Amino acid sequence: MFNGTNYLFWKVRMNTYIQSLGDDVWDVVEEENQKPLVVTTKDQNMEFTCNAKTINALLADLLE
Repeated sequence: MFNGTNYLFWKVRMNTYIQSLGDDVWDVVEEENQKPLVVTTKDQNMEFTCNAKTINALLADLLE
């Protein structure tokens, strides 16, 4: 659980973990993508999935 201490360790750990989930997931972090309001195409579905994976990864480590 991230409690505000050892930030540099946590930062490296999260960067590595999210990058390991794939380039599309890491792009969400760098580009600050948002969930589309309506998922109608295959690309929007992939974007939605990558957003969800990124949020899950962050929350899992923050609240662990």
